[in-house]
Amino acid sequence: MKISAYSGIDSDAQGHAETIQNQIRRADSPNLRGWIVDLRGNTGGNMWPMLAGVEPILGEGILGYFIDPEGNTSPWNKNTIFYPKVTFPYTLYKPNPKVAVLTDRVTASSGEAVAIAFRGRPNTRSFGKPTCGLSTANRGFSLTNGTVLFLTVSTMADRTGTEYGKSVEPDVLEANQQLCLEKALAWLREP
Repeated sequence: MKISAYSGIDSDAQGHAETIQNQIRRADSPNLRGWIVDLRGNTGGNMWPMLAGVEPILGEGILGYFIDPEGNTSPWNKNTIFYPKVTFPYTLYKPNPKVAVLTDRVTASSGEAVAIAFRGRPNTRSFGKPTCGLSTANRGFSLTNGTVLFLTVSTMADRTGTEYGKSVEPDVLEANQQLCLEKALAWLREP
């Protein structure tokens, strides 16, 4: 399942999350062996609709954190005010499936946040190339002349507390895109 970048306006965030969940709903079946979450080429934008969209596969609870320079943490979960509510949330036939996450050098920012949210999740492996290395959060500061200056204010961490702020290295390094997919499929087919 391909997860595309999302840079739309907040009012469209729910629609983006529902589009992803509808893809999951259509693809799911009782005989499914596992899922491929393809983040290759995902340049980021807004992480919240992407996380809400993949929630049936990803699971609930704390999915990751932002950690500021003083060590304060802000958890990522569906209780966050930015997390869009899906009207009819989908539940998988088989809970806690095997998941292969695919990344490349173009996977950046909020795309990296989705990859990080899968880190530390049971039955999950990542394949491909290291991500871009923008696994941080930015905040806008208004200046007196009306412009806005965006600064990095925190780094991303996975559900285990492992901090990033750099490239997310895959479990299985594979530069060739076709071989990356083949290795992911082979792992999903393992008992």
